[in-house]
Amino acid sequence: MNTMRSGGAGRHVMGATLATAGVVAFCTMTNPLYALWFVLPAGAVLLVLRVCSQLSSRALCRAGLVLCVGTALGMALRIPFAHSIVATTEDYWHLRDIGASLAYHARQVSDTLATRAGIASLCITLGMWIASIVIALAVVRRGKVVHSFIALSACLGPFIVAVAVIVMGSEATRYLQPWAFLPFLALTVLPGVEFAARGISRRILAWLPARESIGTLRAAGVVS
Repeated sequence: MNTMRSGGAGRHVMGATLATAGVVAFCTMTNPLYALWFVLPAGAVLLVLRVCSQLSSRALCRAGLVLCVGTALGMALRIPFAHSIVATTEDYWHLRDIGASLAYHARQVSDTLATRAGIASLCITLGMWIASIVIALAVVRRGKVVHSFIALSACLGPFIVAVAVIVMGSEATRYLQPWAFLPFLALTVLPGVEFAARGISRRILAWLPARESIGTLRAAGVVS
């Protein structure tokens, strides 16, 4: 019985591993920016989880291998479409322009602070980022790896992306978009949200007819 369970668990892990590698490869193939927005922050978060003893060395190596292989495969899959791709690797990397990139983004922040709307937007962005840090600290203490990964991605991701953009010597402000959406991920693992979601789910299931509840939920999921 234990052998059957371990075999089933192994198949699930293998399936999840291959699916994740496939998603990483496909997303990187369609846009290398995925490596900056997800692969790099995810790798850093996994290292933090290992330092916090929430992740084993084996799990870290497996996850890191999936990210690296998926990214490499995605870049390789771009080669057949090279004639259709406008931006090349050289368009993303300008290592000699780190100082210029830092100065450019500093000017962007200064220009944003010159208007009331800009001040408000920066306050909201920084406020949400600080809130994500507070939430991450609370979630990591609970010791749930999945929740910790999401919370740490929400607070570390924007900072890592910003540093990477400057190191790349890029002046593309659009690459900093994770500042606008990543911190909000922390709200999904806010202590208490899980219990509230379960309560709402129970109420929905109680309201739906017993025989039709599963089919209706599946249909709603597909539509969503």
